[in-house]
Amino acid sequence: MSENLDRLKTVRGSHRGVVTKLTKETDTLAATEPLTTEQIDRLTVIRQQLNAKEQTLQTLNQVNDAETVVAKIMDYKRRIDVALQPPSAAPHTVSTTPAVVASPPGAVTKTRLPKLSLAKFKGDVIGWVSFWDSYKSAVHENSKISKIDKFNYLHSLLEGAAALTIQGLSLTEANYDSAVELLKKRFGNTK
Repeated sequence: MSENLDRLKTVRGSHRGVVTKLTKETDTLAATEPLTTEQIDRLTVIRQQLNAKEQTLQTLNQVNDAETVVAKIMDYKRRIDVALQPPSAAPHTVSTTPAVVASPPGAVTKTRLPKLSLAKFKGDVIGWVSFWDSYKSAVHENSKISKIDKFNYLHSLLEGAAALTIQGLSLTEANYDSAVELLKKRFGNTK
């Protein structure tokens, strides 16, 4: 068992090294304004590579510190998403009426919002409604966030009994809905 754990730590270490290299490159590229087409392409590739590393590290969750590296990956994926957003056309003007902009069908528009700090849920039934309403508004109903990212957010916000409720589910896109249902059944009962 110890031999297997040592091997997993070595594998995790090599992945962590690649993640560190990718995050440093992200910091350098994201600091440039405006981004060139080549820089945008490179950031897109880095985001894909971070996705792959995140999924690999999810399978190594037996190894201490794997969750820390996954959290770092998620943070940098958000940074890349922000860097890839087009700058606003007129940053110094404030409109008092909402602007209606026609966008092509199927186009996803991104809006820069202030960072939110969601409270962690530890399994207190009384706090479920407040937690779920906040999480649902910020993450669950956000169509711009993939299910795997939603599951990662949810997983990172659960502690104690709540975390134990979904502990057996692997962090995959397919298991996100199952995790939500398990949590609703266990903590969302209003009786």
